[in-house]
Amino acid sequence: MKFILCLLFVLVFICCKKQIHTKNKYHIIGTIQNLPDNATVYLSNNNFIDSTISKKGKFRFEGRVENPERVLFTIKEGKTSEWFWLENDTIEITGTYNGDATFKIFGGENQIISNKLFDRTKIIISKKKELSDLISSTHDINKKDSLYELNKILTSQLIKVEKQILKENLNSFHAVKLLNKYKRTWNKDSVKTLFTSMSVEIQKAKDGNSINRYLKLSKHPQIGEQFVDFQSQNINDEIISLSQVTSKYTLVDFWASWCVPCRKENPNLVKLYNRFKSKGFTIVGVSLDMRKDRWLSAISKDKLPWYNLNDLEGPDGEAAIIYDVRDIPDNLLLDKNGIIVGRNLNTENLQDILLDSL
Repeated sequence: MKFILCLLFVLVFICCKKQIHTKNKYHIIGTIQNLPDNATVYLSNNNFIDSTISKKGKFRFEGRVENPERVLFTIKEGKTSEWFWLENDTIEITGTYNGDATFKIFGGENQIISNKLFDRTKIIISKKKELSDLISSTHDINKKDSLYELNKILTSQLIKVEKQILKENLNSFHAVKLLNKYKRTWNKDSVKTLFTSMSVEIQKAKDGNSINRYLKLSKHPQIGEQFVDFQSQNINDEIISLSQVTSKYTLVDFWASWCVPCRKENPNLVKLYNRFKSKGFTIVGVSLDMRKDRWLSAISKDKLPWYNLNDLEGPDGEAAIIYDVRDIPDNLLLDKNGIIVGRNLNTENLQDILLDSL
């Protein structure tokens, strides 16, 4: 009897230990048909996570993540890759390798949600791809416009499905990533309602922190209202506040090195600045660049002589969130009292205002 009880205890202990082991680590099991031996398989996000070598079409990964996250699975030799949710659970990757493959990935809670989203949107995505190919090959402007309108309808349908998935799986890392994706385009009150309905754990995730920051910073001051102050670094890494800049008129110009229309407009702005700077006009350039070297190179090449600021946060920078900057070039014009008197002005409109006022 004692032997039987001891045996039962050992079996229960082993089962429990196995279950705990599985939930505290991720176990990736890959089975890819036709995958050659010694193919290099990578896991990465913005940084390298892990790599392994295939054998008889199989490979394995094991590790642990603090929170579920989206990562990229890549077969180096075929330059084939697929995004999936890495979480502490058993994850299966299957498919057929021919240098270019589509994989099926089954895993934990967030991958299940991801697969569900794919199933609901694959027809819409396929139609959008066909439409994109048609737009590229069409030279008739009128026909192109009608195709763009169709694309808007499909995009709206896609977003509707994503929002429904979000609501159905509110307390998931997948949901908070979707909400972070659309935080700047959906109604702020709607974003706040969805976000505050999520668990504290989800709210404190990386995407949750980004949403929380957006909700705190997002002010959207309008023409006729007082400006909202912000801080950012200049080219010497010194912290500068917008309120430190005093002038009769101040143009806050949102741009980036990669923005072609911005770069085309810069020479016109330089001419305008040189013409009116002695009369009380200045410019504060706020870049959405995320690489300092490219930002500094563009400043030097375009010879921008004014205040140049950048917190290297891109569209999620403090100033961009405060003023709801979604597309660039964009700008706002402040008078000497800090009142916003213009928004998204071209150089001709700006010149007219300055000629009348200075």
